[in-house]
Amino acid sequence: MIEDNDLIYDSKMHRYRLTKDYVQNELGIDIIMLTYDEFDTNPTTLPERTLKRTSDNIYEYLRYKCKDYYYVQELIETNEEVHEAFKLCLQYQLESFIVTGDPLLDNLSGLSDDDIMEKSIGERAKLVLKDYGLLTRKRPAIVTGGAPYNVRSYIS
Repeated sequence: MIEDNDLIYDSKMHRYRLTKDYVQNELGIDIIMLTYDEFDTNPTTLPERTLKRTSDNIYEYLRYKCKDYYYVQELIETNEEVHEAFKLCLQYQLESFIVTGDPLLDNLSGLSDDDIMEKSIGERAKLVLKDYGLLTRKRPAIVTGGAPYNVRSYIS
């Protein structure tokens, strides 16, 4: 697992999410003020819930679209380049979430599962996932007697 002060890792779910500090200091977004809602039952947890929801949207999209979800999850956790791309993906998804709101709260009746998934992710976040091949990657077959398995050699 890659240690990263900009992301919080949920070891139970094997998922990363942005930290409030990263969003505030690096992106210049005051997530506390942005998500403040006096009518929420627990407004102090709303920023964390928003960041978790942003992360959940990306991971659920990956689970739905990926050829090998667990392999991609492993790459996010172990490969520095993919990890940084995933952080950018989370950032783009948060920005989309802020601008357009949560698309999963819209009326989705009559839409197929594929349409709902496509609607749940911002275009810039999708581009990062596609550019890094995270939707099409599959765990390489391990050839017995060959060179040891090396994730880095399958990145490009």
